[in-house]
Amino acid sequence: MSRLFPAALLGGLLMFLPLAAPAARPEAPVQAQELAGRPIVRGLGQVNHVLVDDEFIYWTEMSRTRAKVRRMPLEGGRIVDLATERTRDSRGLQISFIHLQQTADHIYWTRRSIGFFDHWSILSVPKEGGQVRAVLKEDISIEPMLASAWRASGRFIIASLQDPDELDLPENTRIAAYDTHTGTWAPLLQSRFKQQSAYLLAANGDNDVIYVRGINQSGDTETGRLTPSQGLGSYELIATEGGEDGDVAVPGATDGTNLYFWTRQDGGHVLVSRPVTGGATTRLQSSTFGPGLTTDGTHVYWTQRGRTLLRAPVSGGRPETVRSDIFGTSVLGGVTMDGSNLYLVRRAGGSYQILRVAKN
Repeated sequence: MSRLFPAALLGGLLMFLPLAAPAARPEAPVQAQELAGRPIVRGLGQVNHVLVDDEFIYWTEMSRTRAKVRRMPLEGGRIVDLATERTRDSRGLQISFIHLQQTADHIYWTRRSIGFFDHWSILSVPKEGGQVRAVLKEDISIEPMLASAWRASGRFIIASLQDPDELDLPENTRIAAYDTHTGTWAPLLQSRFKQQSAYLLAANGDNDVIYVRGINQSGDTETGRLTPSQGLGSYELIATEGGEDGDVAVPGATDGTNLYFWTRQDGGHVLVSRPVTGGATTRLQSSTFGPGLTTDGTHVYWTQRGRTLLRAPVSGGRPETVRSDIFGTSVLGGVTMDGSNLYLVRRAGGSYQILRVAKN
């Protein structure tokens, strides 16, 4: 049983562990005027995740009968289905498309099939359209396959594994890298962490760096850095903290200067930052907790109770409400943004919309 989000249901319902009462009353988020947004596409089925590049917006979408990966120009226009599959497969399992990642020319997503057990895999398709390919078969990675289990970094897809034998990798492989140029998996980190206890904390975009956090063989919480292009042996230790952090598997974020992540302290969840080069953590806030942690270098963003998007300055401060009408499942992989805008999902009546929301 993997330890990703404390308790998350991917059917559109989010449930979180209750927070312990801190010594002082926490500050409530500032109830300022919410940021305005406009729908760029309406009338959709359930949208589980959104990504953007310089030209297009991509999303995973579910209807009663079809699971889809779709694409549309950022300024609007024709929607193209890059991949589609019936929501019941030949085994009678329920199929969902969940979390997206991208490289320069391909879109990758997690496929979830549900019967008595959950089964997760990774598929890919060219951004311009074409053949769908399997990148990682079912039941090889830790589960669920959200941001702590897999990431894109440069030309690599990185995954935390529970059954490396299925890839013909050594059984002590904890994290592996898929080279999208050669189509091969190779070990990236071995043995340092306990089995199924190495998580992907954050990725630094195209800079070929992955930050990991996990429980090491001594039972302590450890943070480090991997460089996929350098392969096995590239691991660099950033920090070690005594004991097993209850939030070790919750995804974090980086702006290339600092790491931002949740840690369990005094029975509650605390958002902290740490320089990517190592050093002490800085406490940012402890009044709210939730998934979707993302940063643009100015603010950190995260969600609360599955509907409210919050943000706070990266230096710390009272969080403010950005929107209170988002669809929580859509940000389990992080809040999607570009230099000027956030791209958020909300439910409107019986369908879903994708909003473009200016940051300022």
